[in-house]
Amino acid sequence: MLALALVVVAARSWDVCAVVRTAPLQRVQLPALLISLLAAAGNERGTKVLCIVVDTENHERSLDYIDRAVAMTNTLATDGFFLALNHRMPGFVASKTMFGYDATQRVLEMLLARPNQSTLDESMCRYFLFTNGDNLYSRYLFNELHDAMTARVDLIAYDFISHHIGHRLHAVAFKFADIDLGSAVVSHAALAKTNATFFREPDRNYRAHSSDWTLFEKLLAKQDVTRTIVRKVLFLHM
Repeated sequence: MLALALVVVAARSWDVCAVVRTAPLQRVQLPALLISLLAAAGNERGTKVLCIVVDTENHERSLDYIDRAVAMTNTLATDGFFLALNHRMPGFVASKTMFGYDATQRVLEMLLARPNQSTLDESMCRYFLFTNGDNLYSRYLFNELHDAMTARVDLIAYDFISHHIGHRLHAVAFKFADIDLGSAVVSHAALAKTNATFFREPDRNYRAHSSDWTLFEKLLAKQDVTRTIVRKVLFLHM
């Protein structure tokens, strides 16, 4: 189980915990994503990355494939700066109307749990990256984010290429439709002090497929959540 696996690594602090939600149709691309995050970790800055993969449909065939992809990537991670885990959630089936955000939220809540609620230390993850299994990252990702992370900026966004606009450059901005789930990292501190989640009360403007904006909007509503944009293309949204 993931919780047992995390007990082994909880003694370490991780600079970034990447929560990767994936679905059966994305499984062929998953190894490429994991390799891209592995390449970005352990750079000259020494960024330590814990990557947690969750299958939103809990298909056994997909889970077995994820096991193999995770094991293969971990065999290449020889410097101790990267570890990937497959988070199996027996009995859990993500809602088809939530586009996988409920699975992402479940993993986030586990990682944010206080010590008296789980075996995990609350400082285990300094930053969080949320992404999909069919995305790719630049090997310079964490090098480019290093200064802002060292300065403890809460929300760090970066430019990306998006298939939604014909695989063209999308200049990130802190507003609806201009920031993608995978185009920013968020500090543990910001999530803890805002209690921001991917959920909101439905209203006439609610769009479940845009629940990434729900999280960012809650963070940006707090003036004490510091933010910056790195004007480098570091993410490919497939």
